[in-house]
Amino acid sequence: EPSTKHRDDFMETLASEQKPIAERLAFGGLPAVRKAVADEQEKAKAEGRPPVNADPILSLAEQLLPDVKAAVWMDRAEAAAARIDDLSLRDLRATVIAAATRTDAGRELERQLREGLDRRVAKLRSDWEEHLTQALADGRVLQALRLSARPPEPTARFPAALVERLASSAGAAMTSDTAPDRWLALLEAAVTCPVRRQI
Repeated sequence: EPSTKHRDDFMETLASEQKPIAERLAFGGLPAVRKAVADEQEKAKAEGRPPVNADPILSLAEQLLPDVKAAVWMDRAEAAAARIDDLSLRDLRATVIAAATRTDAGRELERQLREGLDRRVAKLRSDWEEHLTQALADGRVLQALRLSARPPEPTARFPAALVERLASSAGAAMTSDTAPDRWLALLEAAVTCPVRRQI
């Protein structure tokens, strides 16, 4: 759970009439502000009061948004950096993608997170390739086929050096002497693996 230190510090710099808008931005961005204005207009209409003028509020929200996003991101990024090795890869990637840096400290934090993400992705890919290689070396073709269809993350490509080896091993394992249930299991695994056209 990220702290609210940077967000709280930023809120302290705002005038009292700006704080409610900034708080809405922190929790839901501009859509949250628009919804709050729309709700207030509906309430005013029901009570017979003049409608709220939305333009100045939305204009102020747009001005505040970059600083609010930067403060919220700093809180989130510091929490991610503190657990960079055991945070889920999805959360770490989302934090890096959402980077909203406006200071040198923020840029340094973004650099650390990007390096940590790259390091973890490289380790996952290396382990995956190692397990594939070992499975083929041990003659565990079915496991190798299943592993090949489950890359560690979406952008991972199947190792080019193993394409021919996996394809030939799978082809050799699917013979007329293979038990029917085993043959079917190999076929199902082959259909979903990235080298199915070579098998």
